Amino acid sequence: MQESNKPLSILPLVETISIKLGTRCNLKCKYCHQQAQDISVNEDVFSFLSVQPNLKEIRLSGGEPLLYKELIMKIKAYVSGGVKISMVSNGTLLSDDNIQWLNANDIFYGVSYDGESNLRGTAPDFSHIAKLVNFIGISTVVTSKFNYDKFYEDIDVAMRISGKNLVSYPNFIHQTQDNPNIELVTEETVSTYIEFIANELLYEFDLYSSGIDLMCLPFLRSYLNELSNNASLKCRGVRCCNEKHLRMSIDGKFKLCYYGEVLVGDIYAGVDWDLVESYIPDKCRNCRFWKLCRNHCISNITDNECTIFKEIYKRFAEKVGERFAKQGI
Repeated sequence: MQESNKPLSILPLVETISIKLGTRCNLKCKYCHQQAQDISVNEDVFSFLSVQPNLKEIRLSGGEPLLYKELIMKIKAYVSGGVKISMVSNGTLLSDDNIQWLNANDIFYGVSYDGESNLRGTAPDFSHIAKLVNFIGISTVVTSKFNYDKFYEDIDVAMRISGKNLVSYPNFIHQTQDNPNIELVTEETVSTYIEFIANELLYEFDLYSSGIDLMCLPFLRSYLNELSNNASLKCRGVRCCNEKHLRMSIDGKFKLCYYGEVLVGDIYAGVDWDLVESYIPDKCRNCRFWKLCRNHCISNITDNECTIFKEIYKRFAEKVGERFAKQGI
């Protein structure tokens, strides 16, 4: 039941809502953008989620989402069984009890894994993956020490263990006002990421050619959409905050991006889309890649992600374009 008497906004286009549950975490990753803060729970958030007419998925983040199980259970109690609930976790809390809890509550689980040479100081135990009913894949941050050949081996092992086609979603180190990560981002870091994504795209293309569902291959899907002149995002906003996918915190406030503190609305007033789009840089508005990139990270304070995106697209078009045309996708 709604706690206050304020009317809640109805957002008919929204299909996915990502919710920051808090900032508590059991790790201290060197490149983490999170700033420790207290986020109060707005009880109206649960009612807000329950009245969104086209909501298909709720994605949970922290901190570490498994430290917020009570909040997660309350969210589940308010939304219909047809709404998918998912999270990306660091994987180090996958005890038998937590695995049983995830399975019993039909929660989709992705693990954040940075390979053997990681900057976390630890790594998940992949032997637990076979026990997860809804294991959805691997998210990673690529650093200059990243061994992408070994990463592919780990993905193949995880696929065999789980018996599923897994999403692999590589990320560049975020450079924000809160955490510029200057010491971690060098020319070598940029070069390593470009090489990794170029290889990832070819790896995904081979998987797709062998019959794996394109929905399991997010990077490839985006680039194939662009090659076929079918831009992936057709709504107002930017990649992190748009009419189909919103970012919010458990206090009921909508955020421009998880990696900053810019607020663009709340569960009562809705989203100020003019405010959201006022943050789009002029260089992006006039870029031919805008519909595909859509500000990959609008809080990034450098041009690194822009440079990377253009170089990767160039390589992808050169290496896959001809094969793409022959398959008639």
